[in-house]
Amino acid sequence: MTTSDPTHPVAQLHTMSRDFAELGTQVREVECGPGTDALRAISPLVIKGHQLTAAVLTHLNALDAGPITKVTGSRDALHGIATVVSSAAVAVQDLTSALAANDFTGQEPPGVPEPTDSIRAHRRSTAAKEMSGHMTDAAHQLDLTGILCMYVAGTMKSHLAEANPPTANPTRQTPAEKRASGPSRR
Repeated sequence: MTTSDPTHPVAQLHTMSRDFAELGTQVREVECGPGTDALRAISPLVIKGHQLTAAVLTHLNALDAGPITKVTGSRDALHGIATVVSSAAVAVQDLTSALAANDFTGQEPPGVPEPTDSIRAHRRSTAAKEMSGHMTDAAHQLDLTGILCMYVAGTMKSHLAEANPPTANPTRQTPAEKRASGPSRR
């Protein structure tokens, strides 16, 4: 498929939808407690989320600068893709909020006594609940982002089909076919 192919933006949205769904699955599969493990598990997801968000934003910019803007209904499709960018950014924000809720295991500042075991356990329990909520929200938002990609792709495909209806190819008979079908009646 070449970039001049009018279905190319639709195919890209289908690919992005799968990528968001895959990231959502990865988010759901994360199993770790607060601390360094959470940082190591969530950081690659944040990076991937940023990459996907950037890819959708790049796609939006390319479409906005391209010939698709001449297609009736393209304004809605472009707005839909902007909504995909927003939804993807919210998913990344949920992932980064999970990191912010993490109970890191560094040293206390000077003059602050080390926490007791019960305080540490409470901190970890609170962090685990908050992180879990953010991870659930991120996975849900990634699902919605993938669905939005498919919705916009369908809308765009419909608008492109309306703008480029299939051309009718009347069947022409060769001279031999005309002779075989007999004389024409007038």
